[in-house]
Amino acid sequence: MRGRIATLVAALVVTAVAAHAQPDIERERREDEREQRREERRQESLGDIRGRLVDPAGQGLRGVVSLCMPDGCRLSRHTTWGLRNGEFVIRNLEPGRYLLRTETIGPEVNDLIPGEDVQITVRSGGTIRPRLVARCP
Repeated sequence: MRGRIATLVAALVVTAVAAHAQPDIERERREDEREQRREERRQESLGDIRGRLVDPAGQGLRGVVSLCMPDGCRLSRHTTWGLRNGEFVIRNLEPGRYLLRTETIGPEVNDLIPGEDVQITVRSGGTIRPRLVARCP
C-alpha cells in the first residue's frame, strides 16, 4: 500500500512540475518570436551602399574605399572587387550622412590618384549607388 501511495505521490509531483514548466516554455517561445520580429524591423530600417571605384573613362578599378563619418572619422575600410569591376558593398548601415573616401588605387594603375570624397545619405531600407572617380594627377 505504501508503495502505491508513493507512486501516486510521485506521479502527482511529476504532473505538477510538467504543468508548471509548460508556461515557461511557451513564454520563452513568445519572447524568441518577439526578438526575431524586432531584429527583422531593425534590418528593414538599415540601408546599404553598392558603389564603384572607376577611372575617368568609367572602367572599374581595384582599390580601397573608406566609409567615414561626415567629419572624416573612418568607420571601416573596403576593398573593391576585380580589375575591371571596381565594385564594393557596405551593408546594414544606420540611416544618416556618410563620406566615402578612396584610400588607394590598385597597383596596376600608376597614373591615377584618388578623386574627391563623396558625401552620401543612407536611407532606411534603401540602397545607394555612388561612383568614386579616380583622377589624373
